Amino acid sequence: MFQVPEEYQLNRVFDVKSVIPKILKPNDRKRMRENIKQVTLEWQLNGENIPSRVDEQVNCQVIMFFSIELTDIKHAAFIAKILQHELKSFAIVRLYDTTSEVYAFALKRLHAVQKDDVVVEEEYLTNSLPIAITHTEKRMLMTYTTFGAIQNRLDKYNVYVEIATKAYIVSHNKAFTRASEVLQHPTIWLNKQQVQQLLQLYIKLVELRKNATQQTKTSDKIAVNEEIKQQLNKLNKLLEG
Repeated sequence: MFQVPEEYQLNRVFDVKSVIPKILKPNDRKRMRENIKQVTLEWQLNGENIPSRVDEQVNCQVIMFFSIELTDIKHAAFIAKILQHELKSFAIVRLYDTTSEVYAFALKRLHAVQKDDVVVEEEYLTNSLPIAITHTEKRMLMTYTTFGAIQNRLDKYNVYVEIATKAYIVSHNKAFTRASEVLQHPTIWLNKQQVQQLLQLYIKLVELRKNATQQTKTSDKIAVNEEIKQQLNKLNKLLEG
């Protein structure tokens, strides 16, 4: 999917038991053990060809890509959440069964006091995608998140944030009619502040659109639609520079 250079490819298979946190409740450990069939670290972006970022907020020295085979894709959200909170490194986690796959992302920062711990600030899954059939959303994901399509290689953290943000936009491309323009924008992706702003605006827009479908009172619908309009204006302003 991400077409990373061969030098980063590992294809290292792990014992399933080794990735199940011991601190989990017995029922959760059992659920993971029964529904994870195989765990493979397919590649790891390390070294300093793309510099690491280590400061008071972020420790991003590697980006890991795990491929996890499941008995059923319905367990993906449960397992992804546990693994992303357990992993201190930045990771892309592909979870799949015989017919479908999803990709899990998590944006993390260092704990303000305990610097050995990380705090997950944002986490999300892509929509479920068919493995055998390449449809529009999967083609978009393959186009905009491949290694060669990454514009900001200032450091590994920027690389991860760009991939994660593009994946989120692809998964919610119907929320904004200009989503394709955003994904192809020549300058936004080179500005980390604009990328962070873009992600927060887009997440809020998706939440508002979901909220709008749940309203029953006309007055509430009008209020939510006004908020949606404001978010769209902010996105358009960002897009137009």
